Amino acid sequence: LEIQNKECEMFRPKSSRVIRISPLDITDLENIKSDPGGWMKENSEVRRTTSNPFVRIWRYIFHPSITTSLEDTQAKYAEDLKERTEEFEKLIYTNTCENLPWWLNLKGALGTVLGMISVFIGFVLWPTHNAILEPEMWYECMMQCGLIWIGTATIFLVANTSSWLAVPEILSFRTFIAAYIAGSISMTSFWCICYLVWVPVLNLPYPVPLVGAMNAVAGVLALMVALMFKIPTEWRKNPDFRKRIKYLLVAQSFILVMSLQYWFLSWVFFAMPLDYQWVLSFILPFVRELGAYVLTKIAIKSAGTKDPSVEIVANNLAITYHSLFLSVCIGGSATDLTIWLLLAIDFVINIFFSYKVISLKNKKDPNHEDTELLADYVQVLVLSESLEVIIPLGYLVCFIAAYYGPNAEILGNIKNGYWQYIATKDLWESCKNLLLLVSVDTVSLILASILIKWKTNINLYKVFLFMQREFGVVFSIHQLFLLEYLFCTIAIACAFDFTFQFDWVFGRFNETLYGSETNSSLFTLMNMTDTMSSSVYTLTNMTGTTGSLLTT
Repeated sequence: LEIQNKECEMFRPKSSRVIRISPLDITDLENIKSDPGGWMKENSEVRRTTSNPFVRIWRYIFHPSITTSLEDTQAKYAEDLKERTEEFEKLIYTNTCENLPWWLNLKGALGTVLGMISVFIGFVLWPTHNAILEPEMWYECMMQCGLIWIGTATIFLVANTSSWLAVPEILSFRTFIAAYIAGSISMTSFWCICYLVWVPVLNLPYPVPLVGAMNAVAGVLALMVALMFKIPTEWRKNPDFRKRIKYLLVAQSFILVMSLQYWFLSWVFFAMPLDYQWVLSFILPFVRELGAYVLTKIAIKSAGTKDPSVEIVANNLAITYHSLFLSVCIGGSATDLTIWLLLAIDFVINIFFSYKVISLKNKKDPNHEDTELLADYVQVLVLSESLEVIIPLGYLVCFIAAYYGPNAEILGNIKNGYWQYIATKDLWESCKNLLLLVSVDTVSLILASILIKWKTNINLYKVFLFMQREFGVVFSIHQLFLLEYLFCTIAIACAFDFTFQFDWVFGRFNETLYGSETNSSLFTLMNMTDTMSSSVYTLTNMTGTTGSLLTT
């Protein structure tokens, strides 16, 4: 029923609006006449439209885009989860599953391809300058991060929010646009403020130490606030859902903790004597498992229930991050002994997962817990084996493109050796090590597939297709973000100096020695040499003074 203009005159606002309400009865009409404002506030089905295009665009972007109730959304998700779980259990026990077309293979590499495109656009084809030597070009890195990086970070956090809150409707274009605008404006604004305070006010040389990290935090905070406002108000008023949102924020923050631990490990790889670097080979697997375990536990709290889908998404993020870090180490600073130990340990871990899958599948009278464990081991095994082939290949392509690109001299570990970075002198050696990693993991994947198919009749290829069908979009987003994020953090203009010397700030920076073909240890040696020369000069002056006194 549409209320005609004559009926609406008593409460029509001055701006041109039409209020459509359906359905209505006589009681509703009487309530509207007596208290139109209160009735409209209580009835959420009222939709207002305005002729102002700016207001309409604002509402489209920033107002909540979810129209269903929290109860209906949770009920639908629980139904889909039950159906998905039953279908996967049928797949691993009977090796039958419908609707697994071959093109789902493409999803497995989609994120890496999108990540390569993002790296090519943002850091290979977009020429920039050395912000330390040419500080007047300070805005270039701000534009790269404020347009490219914040875009991948937005879709990454939106996908995590959708998965870990168990609300698939959040992963939408409207949510992405709202969060992207908020994050981009916040990040670029804070970057400008940092520059204005650091250079004109404090009169210090640009860049601000760790400027990339500080502005990333500012952008992500604004992005998360925008995401929260895309959730309906009624949902946020629910005490249980509000508690889940708090766990979601903890889970998103823990990703930063994971970044910090891998940054620390990259510095340890640089600082540790080469004769003892192999020790780190035994630490990295524990770091990966610990990160995956903690993130999974927090994400389950965010979902409000034990959800295998949430666990798979959290495990995928941890394994993708670890695979990328492994690629950087093996392609760069790792010794031959460290590389072989990393490959051997990784191979043993995959064999262990294969053994657990075989033992659980062949167990007589398995209970529900055994079935859940079997599903977890199968999916983690497929994730580990596939990602450790896809991620190194994607990194290798980006590495080669960056090496021959115009920005190679200002990308750490490519042709730049500032701070903790080590410039690549032999491209073929790095490529050979990465191809070795891919080859070993490919052989491991083939052996595991044959062994498990022979002993249990579980087809890992079908498991891979099933996971890509159900979670391929989120998996691709993880690969896209982490690959682009890696090349963003090694940009010199972001000033990630984890030696914490900040030499350019104190006027100790020397491009001729402390530059593209060296690393910070050489700069430290240069300072030691200067100190020794100064001491010798002082001693010579003292000797000359003593001789003059004796002559007198």
